[in-house]
Amino acid sequence: MVKRRRNTGDTGIFSRFFRSVVTIVVLSAFVLFVSLFIRELSSFDINKFTSLTNKILTKANIDINEDKIGQVAGEFAERLSDTGIVDGEPNDVGDVVDHEEGSSDGSTRDVKVAIFSDIHSDYGSLQKALGFAKNKGIETIFVLGDLTEYGSVEGLEEVKDLLDSSGIEYFVIPGDHDLAESVGSDNFLSVFDSNDYMVEVDGKNILMFDNSANFTKIKQSRMLWFKDMAESADLVFLSQPLFSEGLTPPFNSMYMGSTRDEVSEEMQILQEQVRDQRDELLETIRDYRGIMAVFSGDHHKEDEIEDTERNSLTHHTVGAITEEIGTLPQALVQSPRFLILSFIGRDYKVSDVLLD
Repeated sequence: MVKRRRNTGDTGIFSRFFRSVVTIVVLSAFVLFVSLFIRELSSFDINKFTSLTNKILTKANIDINEDKIGQVAGEFAERLSDTGIVDGEPNDVGDVVDHEEGSSDGSTRDVKVAIFSDIHSDYGSLQKALGFAKNKGIETIFVLGDLTEYGSVEGLEEVKDLLDSSGIEYFVIPGDHDLAESVGSDNFLSVFDSNDYMVEVDGKNILMFDNSANFTKIKQSRMLWFKDMAESADLVFLSQPLFSEGLTPPFNSMYMGSTRDEVSEEMQILQEQVRDQRDELLETIRDYRGIMAVFSGDHHKEDEIEDTERNSLTHHTVGAITEEIGTLPQALVQSPRFLILSFIGRDYKVSDVLLD
């Protein structure tokens, strides 16, 4: 057996010097890597991460579910966010609202918000719903359109006064009925400050977007804002559903850009343009796998369906506050109600509050 001895002379001095240089280089490289890593975290894109990971796994002949990759990436990003390392800047287009929930000692609690829809100037039912919401400890209300029958300034102001008097924080977007008198959102925006929001509730980003007009295209600037905000959204709130496939008739044919009435050829062309935007919005939501669910108004009926192209995405429609549909009782479709949305950790659950 041959034994090798270390040289303890000049070679040892050189060896220690060499190791010191290597250590300094390695530590410097590590510090540089950490600095660059932290700088890039604010633009961390789970979808790009998922796509890149899929390509790598495919090259390595490793088969893994894409949803699982997205879940792991999401949990990774969330843990980084919890450390306080990542501090992204809010977009200055539209209204981005930080809404803090939870106790200061770091403990978690069941955070609840209410979702109202289709009030249709039924002020008595709205007051009842507000009273119920207050009794249940609701701190934030989201209203998904059709506050009024015809969108008069007086009618919109009446609803605003009732919401203000409740003392509960609220966010409102219009429905198609709220556009009638001004043939657009002018009346609505003269009463309420905005028709698009990004709201943070208990760490969840809620993207609230007005897609109420069935015959008018959404401005490109607003479409771009939606796509920008959707990248970090957990939930999307809309005036009208984007997806209704699988619901019972006639609700399966009620979505953004649809109508059950006969319209002129010119109006049909306008509707087709709106439906194209519907497809664009839906594709954006499907692409961003951080979005768990879409909540919409307009149907006067609480319902939910799984998306046919992404089974991790659920589409909810919210029941109506009003007691009447035109001259008919709302109870013919479903009794008046609103939705409570609860956040527990990373999950959410929904429950109805009946007004009858």
